[in-house]
Amino acid sequence: MFMFYGRALNSKLKWGGCNMNIGIVSRTFKVSLLLCLAALQSFVYAEPLWVFFKNNPARSIDKPLSAGYINEVTSTGAKIRTVSRYFHAVSVDWPGDPRILEHLPGVERVRPVKSLRRIHRNQVHLNLSKKTVSSQQDSTVLNYGTSYDQLNTLNIPAVHNLGYTGSGVKIGILDTGFNIRGIESLDNAHIEHTRNFIYGGEDVTGDTHGCYVFGCLAGAADGEYYGSAFGATYFLAVTDDPDTETRADVDRWVAAVEWCDSLGADIISSSLVYNEFDSIEDSYVTDDMDGRTSLVARAAEIAVSRGIVVVNSAGNEGLGKWHNITTPGDAEHVIAVGAVKYKNLDQPTLSLFSSRGPTADGRIKPDIVAPGEYIKVPRSGTPKDYLYVNGTSFAAPLISGLCALLLEAHPDWSPADIMEALKQTASDLGETGPDNNYGWGLPDAFEALNYSSVHVAQDNCPQGGECRQSSILKEFTLNNPFPNPFNSVVTIPLTVFSGSQVTVHVYDVTGRRITTLWNNNTIPGKYFVVWNGEGCSSGIYLIKAATAQNHEMKKITFLK
Repeated sequence: MFMFYGRALNSKLKWGGCNMNIGIVSRTFKVSLLLCLAALQSFVYAEPLWVFFKNNPARSIDKPLSAGYINEVTSTGAKIRTVSRYFHAVSVDWPGDPRILEHLPGVERVRPVKSLRRIHRNQVHLNLSKKTVSSQQDSTVLNYGTSYDQLNTLNIPAVHNLGYTGSGVKIGILDTGFNIRGIESLDNAHIEHTRNFIYGGEDVTGDTHGCYVFGCLAGAADGEYYGSAFGATYFLAVTDDPDTETRADVDRWVAAVEWCDSLGADIISSSLVYNEFDSIEDSYVTDDMDGRTSLVARAAEIAVSRGIVVVNSAGNEGLGKWHNITTPGDAEHVIAVGAVKYKNLDQPTLSLFSSRGPTADGRIKPDIVAPGEYIKVPRSGTPKDYLYVNGTSFAAPLISGLCALLLEAHPDWSPADIMEALKQTASDLGETGPDNNYGWGLPDAFEALNYSSVHVAQDNCPQGGECRQSSILKEFTLNNPFPNPFNSVVTIPLTVFSGSQVTVHVYDVTGRRITTLWNNNTIPGKYFVVWNGEGCSSGIYLIKAATAQNHEMKKITFLK
């Protein structure tokens, strides 16, 4: 019930206990009226919200948000949760009608904050005694104990033998909590920064999941256990608390990524994924897994564009109704990691729970796979015990550590260089060529460390000289041709990231151009160029894809 009293242009409105002046300034009236409506309708809207501000495209991501915009939001009583430079936005706790915030100066749109679904992980709690036999060879410098097999599947000990441990590389881990106190294998881990994005402060203890993930990377106890990058520097961020009813929200993941960026992280490792939520209307559908729809995918892409390698678990949806890749692993330049089982097998095989591709827009995912079953990790709450865990949650940090080894050896490599080195040196598993189960396959750390583009004499190089692929941010990636070797027709996959003129040529080993397969202005997307080698002699040929800025080469073998 409400009533007006007084003059029309100098009146007071009383509604549901709210009193406000009605004057000539219509915006003040409009906002005040909506605030009163919020008081009555707050029980309807109880979700956290993103408030996106109008943005100048020329604005630098490093520039702080306008204090005036933020003050307008807080003046309504909304409580700021996070501030995002990436998206020129704030997330807020606001129990009122979202339309109130939409009418504030500078606000472009308001959207609900979606919730995160933590990857389900299967943990086999086994106390590993020294009776457990390791298959470690005598040629390794370190004594890995029973962690040897999971690292050797990726040929990581061969890189450790060269002295690379991830030293000087900064890795941010986004997870549920890091209950690592008293674990001897993590006593000497170099933790430079910690942040709790749920409760604030620097205390990141609590859950065990982050402890296991951290152990895969940073553990070091000679004779018992080593992680993949035990010499790296770490930033630990808590973004999800599984032991409470607190929602694990997208804004905390985005805030943690921006925090890692501000600290100078080289790599971000995340074992958290997003797909289905509590309410149907807030859930993603598989058509959203296109690398552009979700805010976390977009945040990850921004981080990559700023030189950060982003590694994320593919998800454990392989046996479920969802089945496919989850976000942010659907993002084009995020290294999405599936899981394989490796114990007592001649060749690793895909874990049944590992999420499959393709993305909604038809791209191959996951990008690569790593051991994700029977993974040895330090047991939380004990000084020297270990246990086995399963899940893509533990495949991702093994790859993050491998990336750290590559960056230590090649500090000038970009995220695109890291991605290419992993893919092009991976062992092809499953069907021939990249596929939506294994991606490009199982990386080989030693081969990736020594990866370089093919050198070949070419038309635009000094006579007798060699051209080398540039390490600048790439406009495209020339993927592995298949089948290779081939006896008639070979398919050459080409992924274009930005619109540009792309040419694809075939050369013989003397540097002589055989044919031009492609010469087009190309929009971003996935392309398959086909070459029929009929009329050519058996032997080795080189495929070159090029733009005005860079080029890439692949070697193929023609067998008649």
